[in-house]
This record gives sequence, structure tokens and C-alpha cells, in this order.
Amino acid sequence: MLVKNLTDLDQLIPAFIDHAKSARKIMLIGEMGVGKTAFVQAFGKHIGVSEKIKSPTFALINEYTYSDASKTLSKVYHMDLYRLKSIEEALDIGIEDYLDNDAWCFIEWPELIADIWPPDVVQIKFDLLPNSNREILFL
Repeated sequence: MLVKNLTDLDQLIPAFIDHAKSARKIMLIGEMGVGKTAFVQAFGKHIGVSEKIKSPTFALINEYTYSDASKTLSKVYHMDLYRLKSIEEALDIGIEDYLDNDAWCFIEWPELIADIWPPDVVQIKFDLLPNSNREILFL
């Protein structure tokens, strides 16, 4: 899908949710500045997260809450593994607990933990094109 402006990401979210089906572990793949955090912000807005979604670059993991369809308080996790140097560091921050629950979990720079991805992950590949357009592929 071609996105001409990051504000157009809102329009992609229903298609993403349909593609994801029951998968809740989302691997965001792409270079810095290509729109990974903006995608999570658009997703959060769509499902009703009221908090401001920020990049987890320094915190590593940000947690947000929303009310799901049954009015149950649910969580969304947004992670950035860019600063980690090894899978052992990811294990030390408890990455397996996040991968083994029912919450939405968006992970930037997930290649570091590729060996422990659950079988039902969704990958979203972001590519920056000329004129600041982006190609976003759901894999």
C-alpha cells in the first residue's frame, strides 16, 4: 500500500486489523523515520487509546490501555529494541512475557529476537520512497 502522507495511516488501520485476524504480535520493520511509531499512533487512536503514544526508544517499552469491544480494560505494548545488543538483553527485559500474552504488542527493530517470534506474528514492512511517500506491506 502506498502512503503519501503519514496522516493517511489512519485509513490503513482497518485493513491492517483485518489482515492480522487473531495475531497480536506485530513486527515493525523499516529504517528510522519511516513511520513505524506513526503507525502505532494511528492504531492506538483507532482502538481508543486515550494516552499520547510516544516512541519507546529510550524507555524500550511503553504500555497503553484501552477498552476493548466487551468494555474490558486491555493493553497495547509498543517496544523499540534498537538499543539492545543481544537476544539475552531482550530476555532480561522480559520479552517472552510480552510475546506470550493476548495483548497487542508492536515491536520496532524486531530482528534481534527473530529466533523467538511466536508462529503467528504479523510483519509490517515500511519503505521510504521518493517524494517522502511510503510503501507499507503487511506480511
